[in-house]
Amino acid sequence: MFPIPGISSIMNQQLNGQTSIPFTPFPIQQPEVPPHQLHELPPPQPVVPRADFISPARPNHGTDGKPILLRANHFQVRIPKGVIHHYDIAITPDKCPRRVNREIVETMVTAYSQKIFNGQKPVFDGRKNLYSRDPLPIGRDRVELEVTLPGEGKDRVFKVAIKWCAQVSLFALEEALEGRVRPIPTDVTNALDVIMRHLPSLTYTPVGRSFFSPPEGYDHPLGGGREVWFGFHQSVRPSHWKMMLNIDGRFPLQLESGQTVECTVARYFLERYKMKLQYPHLPCLQVGQEQKHTYLPLEVCNIVGGQRCIKKLTDMQTSTMIKATARSAPDREKEINNLVQKADFNKDPYLQTFGISVSYQMTEVRGRVLPPPRIEYGGRIKSAAVPNQGVWDMRGKQFYSGMEIKVWAIACFAPQRTVREDALRNFTQQLQRISNDAGMPILGQPCFCKYATGPDQVEPMFRYLKNTYQGLQLIVVVLPGKTPVY
Repeated sequence: MFPIPGISSIMNQQLNGQTSIPFTPFPIQQPEVPPHQLHELPPPQPVVPRADFISPARPNHGTDGKPILLRANHFQVRIPKGVIHHYDIAITPDKCPRRVNREIVETMVTAYSQKIFNGQKPVFDGRKNLYSRDPLPIGRDRVELEVTLPGEGKDRVFKVAIKWCAQVSLFALEEALEGRVRPIPTDVTNALDVIMRHLPSLTYTPVGRSFFSPPEGYDHPLGGGREVWFGFHQSVRPSHWKMMLNIDGRFPLQLESGQTVECTVARYFLERYKMKLQYPHLPCLQVGQEQKHTYLPLEVCNIVGGQRCIKKLTDMQTSTMIKATARSAPDREKEINNLVQKADFNKDPYLQTFGISVSYQMTEVRGRVLPPPRIEYGGRIKSAAVPNQGVWDMRGKQFYSGMEIKVWAIACFAPQRTVREDALRNFTQQLQRISNDAGMPILGQPCFCKYATGPDQVEPMFRYLKNTYQGLQLIVVVLPGKTPVY
């Protein structure tokens, strides 16, 4: 959420505090079906009956704190009346990536545009669910179509089977949003989500519910062949009396595109491909299944761009990632609005086919800034403070009820050449002084103060301290950084 003007935050949950606005469906004229096709269509689904269930009224709005107007990264979605037709898709051979499945279905729709799809623009989820605004002229029959994709060397032929599955009632969603039936029909929200995601899935790189595009006008390399790609998260969510499109920025990790340099099996490549390797002394790259032992010279391999990298980042990469993705609330609002303008949903031909429109304005909701809690300090003079925007100053103050530390130890895992004994002794004295000033005195000398050499000594040392010193209250551990000991 983005306040006007004042405190800011992002709200990604359902807008339970939103002012009630009546649901206003967007009317769509139903197409006329030729008489000779009427016998082929599946029978209409029964109208969802009005239940006796009445949605309970929302409790009274809050009264504490100061009212504030907020902007949420939710955009109202207007949906038509009527039904959406759901078809099951089976692609042979199967187990293709979603990207290939989408390409197959798009090619099929283009090739059979008039014969099967009557010029419609159906949407596909990349797996097995296809939705159309009007019924296809196949009735409930299972139809198998042949689709050819051009490949490197030879074309690839696929078989696509289409079969009617169900009708998805938009009226049922309207009834649920207005509180006359429950729960929210998931088949409708799933269909709307597929419709909203269809075009972005074709034009961007999808990862889960998020979409990303290659860097344009910015460059955030992380080192080690990794870089930052910026994108957005999108999902359709039900809210009070209306559907909402939730959009937010996303920052995944990607592998950099480009050729690598390594090789192996120089003679094989010379005899088999008439190719003399430039780097026959370098090792090879093992690809495919491990048991098949397939090795390739790295100089003939390319890293395909846009691959999500899920391995753990190094400390330096993590630091660079945080700097590249940190955004203030006003900057995040600006980025989200730019994403919405760039997406231009109302010019999406698939949304137009289904009669769906999206507001380009963030939803405004009312919130309240609650008064901060009063913080009481200890010491001789029991003072108090009120935090300012979540921040308070402990300098010169003491804990309200401090604990005396009588039995404590120091374990230093940093090398002695890095942390000398005099530095460790000075640190101990400073720690005692500061803790005493804060009202939590650390008394006397540590019962244990020794250096350790590696991670294998962590568990034995702590076991020794626990068994040797009864009533041990505090162990101060000195680390050399994010090493294996950490």
